Amino acid sequence: MKLFSKLAAAAALVGTAFALAPGARADPGPDPSEFLQEMAREGFTDSPQHLLDMGVVVCRRMAAGSDSEQIAADLHRSSTNLSLEKARAFVLDALIDLCPEEGAHYDWTKG
Repeated sequence: MKLFSKLAAAAALVGTAFALAPGARADPGPDPSEFLQEMAREGFTDSPQHLLDMGVVVCRRMAAGSDSEQIAADLHRSSTNLSLEKARAFVLDALIDLCPEEGAHYDWTKG
């Protein structure tokens, strides 16, 4: 099973309210191509749309007040193939490239 198939299950568990909300597939941010390039460099292999959808879930959870470390931990717990380090990288890349307005609230001293 692909890594992001498992992450999709995690998103369903931890982000269902956002995924089903009106406008959940809105434009994910200022430059999704940067995010996709970073995902490729880091070895994520799912479809670009799936990666963007997962990134949007991260952004929406951050906008709702979730902690970035908790989001990464949820992703890590939901997949036996995703290290906590890689889950953190996914969350940080989403904050940087897809929702910099949410990234402005991230404590960069943690990373």
